[in-house]
Order: sequence, then C-alpha cells, then structure tokens
Amino acid sequence: HFGGGSPASYTTRASVTTNIINMSGRSYVDIIQLSFDQSNAEAIKISSSSHLYLLWNQINNAGTHGIYVSSSSDIDFVGNTVNNSNGNGIDYNATTVSDITYNAVNNTALLTGMGLNGTSKSVGINDHGGGSGNNILFNRVENTGYIGILFGGNNETVSKNFVKNYTITKDDGGGIYTWTGTGNPDNTGRVVEYNTILDGVGAPLGTNSSANKSSYGLYLDDKTGYVTARYNNIARCTGDGIYFHMAHHITCSNNTIFDCSSQFNFGEDQSCCLVRSNTVSNNIAVAKTTSQLAATFTSYTNDISSFGTFSNNYYARPLDDKLSIYSTYPTNTQEQDLSMWQAFSGLDGTSNKSPLKYYPYTVTAFGAERFTNGSFDAAS
Repeated sequence: HFGGGSPASYTTRASVTTNIINMSGRSYVDIIQLSFDQSNAEAIKISSSSHLYLLWNQINNAGTHGIYVSSSSDIDFVGNTVNNSNGNGIDYNATTVSDITYNAVNNTALLTGMGLNGTSKSVGINDHGGGSGNNILFNRVENTGYIGILFGGNNETVSKNFVKNYTITKDDGGGIYTWTGTGNPDNTGRVVEYNTILDGVGAPLGTNSSANKSSYGLYLDDKTGYVTARYNNIARCTGDGIYFHMAHHITCSNNTIFDCSSQFNFGEDQSCCLVRSNTVSNNIAVAKTTSQLAATFTSYTNDISSFGTFSNNYYARPLDDKLSIYSTYPTNTQEQDLSMWQAFSGLDGTSNKSPLKYYPYTVTAFGAERFTNGSFDAAS
C-alpha cells in the first residue's frame, strides 16, 4: 500500500468531528477566511437561519457535503474553495434568495462507493428541495462524480459558470441539470445563460453496455418547463449537448454545441409528458465526426411537428452533412439531411446546414518544426 516507502514516512489522520460548524436558528453571522478540514459528515451545517455570509473559506475532505444549508434564506456563499467532498460540494436544500457565487468546487465524490445514495448526491453544486430566488453565478466546478450543477425551484439564475469533467462515477447526468417529474407542479422563471460546459465523461461500468455513456451538457429532464437557456457553450459530451427529455415551454437560443454524440436531443418516452411549446432558435450545433449527429428527435406518438417552433439554427456536420439528423417514431427511424428534415417535419424552415465542407483525413507523419521556438514559451 505504501509502495517502496516506509510507513514511518507517512502521517495518518482520522477525523473525530461530525461537523466543524453546526448552527441552527442563527442570523447576521459572517464566516470569513477560515479553513475546515476532515469532518466525518458535513464540514459546515446550517439550518433555519438567515442573513449569513461565508466568504473566502477553504473546505477540504468533508465526509459528506462540504457545506449543507437547509430551510434557510439569504445564505450567501462567496469566493470559497471546496475540495474532495464525498457527498456534494455545496448543498442548498429548501433555501431561498441566496447567492452561490465565485466559488471553486473540485474533486467531488470521486471515490467509487464512498458517495451517498440518491439521485441528488455526488453533485458539485446542488440547489434543490423547492428553494427559489437563488443565483448560481461565476462558479468553477471541476471533476465531479455526477452532476456539475443541479438547480430547481422558481426564479433561479444559473449564469457564467464553468463546468468541466463530470459524471465520472455515476451515469445519466449533466453538466447543468434540472428536472420536474411526473405529477409535480411546474417551476417557472429559470434562466441558464452564458455557461461553459465541457467534457461529460460518462460512467457505464456496472451497466449492460460499456459503450453507452449517458453524460449530457445541459439536461432538461422529466417534464422540465419554463427555462430560458441562452448563450451557453457546450462541448465534448459523450451523450447529447442539450437534452430536452419530455421538456416543454423551453426557450433555447444562441447556444453553441460541439463534439457531442448528438448536439441536440428532443425526446419523449411517455405519453403523459410530451415535448411541447418550445422555441429553439439561432443555435449552432456542430458534429465533429461522421459518427456524431447534429440533432435527434424522438416521438412517442408521431408528433414531432408539435414539438415547438424551430428557426434560424445551424445543423452542421462539416465532414459529412448528409443524414446528420435522426427522427425516431414508434415504428421506424429516419435518417435525414436538413432539407429532408424541413420537408418532413415542417420545422426549421429558416435553418441552415454547414456553410463549409471538410474531407476526412488521417495524420500519417509529422514534419520538421517550422519555428525556432515551437513551444512559444520564450520571448524570441
């Protein structure tokens, strides 16, 4: 276990503290520039409190969540660093009108088997439980076992975050994710904008298909409605770039999606929750390889033409723009290029395919360096 080293050269530490801070019913408290290390459970646990300000703190190696806030309001978590949590990095449950901003959340729930059970665990930033009026802004979330940022509730803003390397230990998640669920009331007033989402890894081990990696960029799941998704940049997902799973009343505009299995996916798999009343416009969806798709549409009831209004999008696969769109119905799947898709669906009449065509190539050799300082690491 120590390799060639002597055990005497190492220090072994064990936590004896459940929570380092545990406060309930508190107001107007500032926690600034402290370091928290190795709690057995949540490093910081807050409940039924208000008007708390946590700034520039360092939270490392929490046994479960780095910080857990429940049934509270106006709990601002700003400029903190959260590393190596086994549960969630930041967890706000049923908490309202709070700011989660300018934080760095790294290496969350990466130890397989050590994370907590449940679909809202192993998350970088988790805002759930009916909270509303929260802002998740300017955060950097990297190396996450499951979902990068999960949000719910009403009047939520998720903006200008950087999310990279997620769904490393759990599958079927997204860089940014939300869901409603059958039978639950719709949430409204949500905005997801100006985010960068990269490298959805996927964790297929333990499933019946090691090749099926369900890692999405922006994942609007299970009857999600009333979200504005705009100006997001998404790339390198093993699943889909933006996945409308039984989603409705989504305004999706000016997003750029690149190098995902399918750049867009609009899907129904139950008659109770149909894809409806979506506005999809001015997006750029670019498939990098010939095995990727620009878009996928899946209908449960032969109703793709009712999915919404689609206009001024680019569906591009520069290496081969033929048959880059799949539409699937209960009885068959059709492979279509853009003109076929437009004629068949009646949608995307003002949309375009790739303005350029590239031909497949293979790099067979590298020539001599053409620059005297090819690494560009010196002044001359």
